[in-house]
Amino acid sequence: MQQLRGKNLKRVLCLLLAFVMVLTLFPAAALGVAEEGADVAATPVAAEEGPIGIEPLSVHRPAGVPDVAPAAYHVVTTEAQLRTALGAAQNPRVIRLDNDITLATAAALPLTGSGHVVHIYSNSPESFSINRGTSTSRHFSLAFGDNAAGTRTFHIWNVALTRNPGMTTDGGGIFLNAARVHIHMHAGSEISNNRAAGRGGGINIDAGTVTLNAGALIDNNQSNHASASGSSSGGGGGVSINSGSPASTLNVNGATISNNIALRGHGGGIQVAAGTSGARAVLNINSIYLLNNEARLNAAGTAGGNGGGIHSNGHSTITIAGVSTIEGNRANNGGAMRIFSASYPPVSAKSLKSTPAGGSAP
Repeated sequence: MQQLRGKNLKRVLCLLLAFVMVLTLFPAAALGVAEEGADVAATPVAAEEGPIGIEPLSVHRPAGVPDVAPAAYHVVTTEAQLRTALGAAQNPRVIRLDNDITLATAAALPLTGSGHVVHIYSNSPESFSINRGTSTSRHFSLAFGDNAAGTRTFHIWNVALTRNPGMTTDGGGIFLNAARVHIHMHAGSEISNNRAAGRGGGINIDAGTVTLNAGALIDNNQSNHASASGSSSGGGGGVSINSGSPASTLNVNGATISNNIALRGHGGGIQVAAGTSGARAVLNINSIYLLNNEARLNAAGTAGGNGGGIHSNGHSTITIAGVSTIEGNRANNGGAMRIFSASYPPVSAKSLKSTPAGGSAP
């Protein structure tokens, strides 16, 4: 038995010695490691598959932005590229904004294509901005009339339209006078820090539809009646909706309208500037955060200053449903709302939390 154990031990020692010699003479080959400088055949790694036309690195694409063909997917870093993408022929098309853009050209941005659906979004967790710099032109001026050729649907995702220092007429950010255009602002999108000498510091709607969804923001815009006497024609610090023919509509589904001013006008947050004939101006609020807006009197204290949050002077349909918060708004009359509608259908409202910061209660 001892002889057998001795023989096995000798065999094990011989095997270990042989292995050590191999490691000494051929270290890389023994371990299956390529020698320095040798070519190594890399194992192919499958690329992450993305939606058609959407680059795999575009991780910030919102879920609501559709898959499109590569030719309809526009990556934008300059004003020239942005104008080309907005005026392109593909339908639908998607525009990915990869950085902030300052518009140097005075002309408003285009939105071409009858029946087209266009989406624009920021390739970032934060909103990239399209700002006007020193130019006093609007970002978008959409005036197509009431005809099928003027049909458009425009979705804005996580993009800010900002810094128009002083539009000389209505609509500091967007001017809409096209009955068959529908603009949707989604989470992360904003219209901020714009000025208009007339109505709608942020948005002016003469015809067409704008929908502000949850997470959209209309903030720190200002309408300013050009005349020192002031009037409602200079109202709507955030948004102005105007009656006439065809109809104009604002839908609010959980958006925030805050810190806007109607200077020498009415409706610090929203003005429903209605007349007495034609299609009614429509304001549908399913839920809103209407905060810290202000309607200011003119210097003489004789005009403007009504409806810090919302102002309407008739021939309109206003519905407030769901749960809304209206707080901290200021005006000479109607800190939260001032509604003149005795001769027209009354406002329908429920679940409204209102705490005026100044002026009389609604």
